[in-house]
Amino acid sequence: SSQYATEAYFTNEKELSDQRSSQQICPPGYWCQNGIRQKCPAGRFGSSNGITNPDCDGLCAPGFFCPEGSTSATQLPCGNVTVHCPPGSSSPTLTKPGFYSSRNQDTSWSSKKKNSTMSAQSVCEVGYFCTNGTKYQCREGSYGWRQGSSSQADCKLCRTGFFLSKSSR
Repeated sequence: SSQYATEAYFTNEKELSDQRSSQQICPPGYWCQNGIRQKCPAGRFGSSNGITNPDCDGLCAPGFFCPEGSTSATQLPCGNVTVHCPPGSSSPTLTKPGFYSSRNQDTSWSSKKKNSTMSAQSVCEVGYFCTNGTKYQCREGSYGWRQGSSSQADCKLCRTGFFLSKSSR
């Protein structure tokens, strides 16, 4: 019976619940309590044996997401610049128009994979417009006048006889 299961173990699931005769240590990706094995919740991971609570080993790392039963803090890269994954993500979050995908500086992750591990979204600065998670500078001859612009149409044309230096765009 599950009341006799050792802590951090689960009983043989193929036997009747009141007649279970064997037990095993709770494997990575699961947590076990009272002889019952359950997957670590989405957004969390369990990399070790014998986990006994649903917090498992912790939150999924920034820039990555962890489906239910994950065994690593870096289970799956977030995707591409159109999405971002804050710590504890169970799936990628779409980056909103007027924002661009960003991440904390992490030099340990190879540069060719950097766009797949965005962890946050940042508001588009004045002089730029942001769409699909990417920041673009307003075209020459135009200027961005507000934060959070989401298309080239948000950039205003310079008046005839005036020019804007690159630093003012």
